[in-house]
Amino acid sequence: MSPELTLADVAKRIGKSLRTVERAASKLKEEGRLEYQGPKKNGVWVVREV
Repeated sequence: MSPELTLADVAKRIGKSLRTVERAASKLKEEGRLEYQGPKKNGVWVVREV
């Protein structure tokens, strides 16, 4: 998947609700495995290896 996708785009592509994807992203952010870089409108998601 592309880092430019929004969480809503990811949810639609994988057939899950936006809330489910938000919860998963939140958990990954807390673990330090997912980070959003850049401005809110034009930033990208970066997956970090921990």
